Amino acid sequence: MITCAPAMFRETIDQNRNVGKAVHDRDPRTLRLFDLDPQDAIIVSCVCGWITEYCDGVLQRRHRVPSDTLIFDLQYRLRCNQCGRRRGFTIAIQDRRPVGTSSHRPEPVVIVAARE
Repeated sequence: MITCAPAMFRETIDQNRNVGKAVHDRDPRTLRLFDLDPQDAIIVSCVCGWITEYCDGVLQRRHRVPSDTLIFDLQYRLRCNQCGRRRGFTIAIQDRRPVGTSSHRPEPVVIVAARE
């Protein structure tokens, strides 16, 4: 049985413990697409009522948005499919992991609030 781990191995363990805390521990305006966990979804809501959800990798694959794009900057790249607006979006991140029947899904972390 090994009683102590090499320093490099300990750093890897510490890095793995921090996975999943990126959204709540940092300023949301500095989050990038690659900072999100696979179970996180970006929810975009327009003033007209249009709501869409972008799961892991959809923006990168379908809309060719680079992974190092700030989530805050998505407000300048998106357009509403219903009314054609380019401003007034609410952009939030929500954890989409399945929850039990007695639990409630945590509130989404709002990155950009809708403005007129």
